[in-house]
Amino acid sequence: LGPNGAGKTTILRAVCALHYATGGHVRVSGDDGVMHDAAEESAFVKRLVGFVPEQAMLPKELTAAELLEECADVRGLSPEEKKSALLRVVKECSLESVYTKKIRTLSKGFCQRVSFAQALVA
Repeated sequence: LGPNGAGKTTILRAVCALHYATGGHVRVSGDDGVMHDAAEESAFVKRLVGFVPEQAMLPKELTAAELLEECADVRGLSPEEKKSALLRVVKECSLESVYTKKIRTLSKGFCQRVSFAQALVA
C-alpha cells in the first residue's frame, strides 16, 4: 500500500474519525460525514466503519457473545437487526464453537476472529 511514512495509518485514523485533518475531506460510501455535532459524527462513523487492530484488544472477562451483543448495541441496531447481524457474523467468522466462551479462554486465532466479527457487526 505504500512505504513507511506514506500516511497509511493517518488515512485509516481519519476514516475512523480518530484523527481530524486540517484540510480536505474523507468520504465513506460517498458521504463525507461532516456533521455539526460530535455525537452525530461519531454515530455516522460507527454505522459505516469497522476497524480491526493488528493485536486484538478484547475484554477478557466477557464471552464472545456478550462482546458482539455490546457492539451491536453501540452501533444502534434494532433487536431484529441485532439478531440478524450476530447470526451472520458468527457464521461468517466460524465462531459457533466459541460463541459462549469467555474471551480469556480463546486461542489467539479465535481472538482475531472475534475482533474481526466486531468490525463486521453493522
